[in-house]
Amino acid sequence: MRYVITESQLDLIRRYDILKNLIDESFDVITQQDDICGYTFYDFIQEVKWQVSDHSEELKIGKVSYLHSLIELNFYEEIKEFYNGFMEENCKDGFDDDKYYSSLLQNN
Repeated sequence: MRYVITESQLDLIRRYDILKNLIDESFDVITQQDDICGYTFYDFIQEVKWQVSDHSEELKIGKVSYLHSLIELNFYEEIKEFYNGFMEENCKDGFDDDKYYSSLLQNN
């Protein structure tokens, strides 16, 4: 079976790949910070969004709010999984398990 991909679909796939790579790079940058164990999940996801926003010209997305929405809607679970895994491995004093942030999302 053959599939035909339009130019706009191909552009969407490219943007998604770039966005995923930028999110992965943001994990590397954020986890190098000294105060990472003090981050709540809300702080962490906000930092990821702003780290990616610093490279928004690669995505050709003009509005920061739109970019932040894309990140939250498409990568929330991946970011949550990374955050929880990193905190469990590296932060002995415990961490926020995102119940507060999840309740904020459900209310919006």
